[in-house]
Amino acid sequence: MAVDFFMFLIPFTPGDYLFVGHHIMTFGYMISSLVINRGGLSCLILMVLGESTSLFQNSWLISRELRRQSNVALKAFEILSPIYTYVFLLVRSVVAPPVVVWFATTLMAATKLPFACRATWASLAIVTTAGSQMWSYKLWRGLKKQSAIKQAQTSEAAAKIK
Repeated sequence: MAVDFFMFLIPFTPGDYLFVGHHIMTFGYMISSLVINRGGLSCLILMVLGESTSLFQNSWLISRELRRQSNVALKAFEILSPIYTYVFLLVRSVVAPPVVVWFATTLMAATKLPFACRATWASLAIVTTAGSQMWSYKLWRGLKKQSAIKQAQTSEAAAKIK
């Protein structure tokens, strides 16, 4: 999580407020969990879900930003885009939502924490997951756009050959 956030500060993705907001909320949840000495297992579960896409995301972000300056970065971006998109969609849009629903309902039923803390944590998890859904949509839309461009270029090249 920290690496993702610092990658934003480099700045590889200026203006990506969804990315920054997601990491600020995640950071807030983890710090508050540490301060009150509760929620370690949920932090671990949510961290594993989030970090399982980081290798692909960081590689994709770097290649995306450098693709106009380097043919190697362009090729890496073309290879990574579908892989990253499908991995991200699987983890963040298929696996994570049921886990977050389970987390939020279990958390709200717990009575060892004050209601304000439970409500805040559940809200943070839900809003952060909703942000991931918006990012998933952007990735899917971008992949479809790149696919359409590539298909048009292939069709155009085939027409020139005939």
